[in-house]
Amino acid sequence: MADIRYVSFYTVFLRQSVNSPWTMDHGPWTIDFSPFTFHLPMLPESHEYFMQQALKEAQLAFDSDEVPVGAVVVMNNKIIARGHNQVELLNDSTAHAEILALTSAYSSMGSKYLPDATLYVTLEPCLMCCGALYWGKIGRIVYGASDEKNGFHKHLIANHSPFHPKTEVINGVLRDECAWLMKSFFQQKR
Repeated sequence: MADIRYVSFYTVFLRQSVNSPWTMDHGPWTIDFSPFTFHLPMLPESHEYFMQQALKEAQLAFDSDEVPVGAVVVMNNKIIARGHNQVELLNDSTAHAEILALTSAYSSMGSKYLPDATLYVTLEPCLMCCGALYWGKIGRIVYGASDEKNGFHKHLIANHSPFHPKTEVINGVLRDECAWLMKSFFQQKR
């Protein structure tokens, strides 16, 4: 029997307008993006399960007033490293979730290469993080939401991947949940 995990999805409800930080006014109705938690069987080795773990890291960043990006590094279906944005806390523009998770993984594995590892990250990596992932020879990258402004796709030339040639890239895992957290953060800042 599959292990039961808590999965947080953000569902949309229409209801009469109320004052809530999770609502958007739309005429006489309000769209409510309140968190709704329910039980859903998730296999510990699934992409969705590990992206949920990355989302937990992103929530830590959100709670610390950092851009909410989270990452986990997985080998043999076990999380070996975690990270979330700490740019403001460390006053370091390179303290992205991916970089911090990779540094922790290198340390825990005693290696500078991770060809058998998978990085799960809530947002499409930027070019700086792509360089770190390239040199780390990571085996697979799984990301949630696309980043139209700063993501690597914006800088692709003739469809050449910025990652190591053997790196597999999977996108769109829990895209809506990852994007919702980012949108919520920047709406709060406005």
